[in-house]
Amino acid sequence: MSTYGKYNLYAMLGMPIIAALASIIVFGFLPDTIAFVFGTNLAPMLIGGIVSALLLRFVTKPGDKGRFIAIWPTLVPAAFAALWYIGGAIIPNDSDPGREYFAVPIYLVMWVVAMSVVALIGCLVVRSSGSTAQA
Repeated sequence: MSTYGKYNLYAMLGMPIIAALASIIVFGFLPDTIAFVFGTNLAPMLIGGIVSALLLRFVTKPGDKGRFIAIWPTLVPAAFAALWYIGGAIIPNDSDPGREYFAVPIYLVMWVVAMSVVALIGCLVVRSSGSTAQA
């Protein structure tokens, strides 16, 4: 596995773990809540991870350019969601403490789809410019 493949895997699994740890801070140790938060955050990250893995394979065929762009569908949503969860754990909302645990997975799907389109365009540009450039 390449270095970027490892980054993809770390982001895919690390963000749901951070979300589960933040839910422990907010709600206490409730196994059903931890499993729900982990599962609902793992599903969008798996979609982003699969897209990133396919883009990594697509970009690495002609050369080694564009690998960082290929992991954007996993890395960017994971970074924003992790910051959101950590912020919610540090400064919880008193009136509705579980709001972000229902909202963020929906936002994750939108972020993954948007970043997949952006990364695909970026990978196409890198791949087409790499094939016409002389080495």
